[in-house]
Amino acid sequence: MTRLAVFDCDGTLVDGQASICEAMDAAFAEHGLPAPDRHGVRRAVGLSLPLAVRALLPEAATETHNHIVRSYDQEQAALLDELIRMGQMSVSQLEAALDVVERRDDKAAERVIGNDEAIDALEQQVNHDVIRLIRRGPMAGDLRVILAALRVASDIERIGDLAANIAKRSMALNLAPPLPHTRGLDALGRMAARQVRDVLDAYVDRDGEAALR
Repeated sequence: MTRLAVFDCDGTLVDGQASICEAMDAAFAEHGLPAPDRHGVRRAVGLSLPLAVRALLPEAATETHNHIVRSYDQEQAALLDELIRMGQMSVSQLEAALDVVERRDDKAAERVIGNDEAIDALEQQVNHDVIRLIRRGPMAGDLRVILAALRVASDIERIGDLAANIAKRSMALNLAPPLPHTRGLDALGRMAARQVRDVLDAYVDRDGEAALR
């Protein structure tokens, strides 16, 4: 039997307007503004963030609108930077692990294994930042991007784990004479590393076609 878990993120099944109102109150307070009218916030649900801010502050200057929107955008940009840095670290770990297999270097393998903790720490930071952004009540389009960061971070962290596993296995291989079976590993691994780098570029550019390639 197939089981399905449904996560409601846009208010279809669960009314999240109270959380959105609280998030807007917090956002306005951060900029020294009084809390917006609750009925106005509810009417703005479904609009893009710039349109929602303009609807709630019709008499405010354009710079005020832009300042509020930028605060959201900057936090999302910081989340993206964390993901890309995490991805680059994982790819570097993979390439380093392949190198230690080739060079049969136990000390370098130990460094690769130790470096995995930094990737794990970044995943925890991404998870923390995602929860914080969700609590601010992002609009539907932004929410999809923010939630996707959780899955991306999990996949990247797994790459780091596998790189550490390769380094651990290399130390076991070093106890025996070189095996011919490991010769094709480097080419395969480098191909995988290039693919991850290409996917990271596609993620930054939000290029779906490039990601599918």
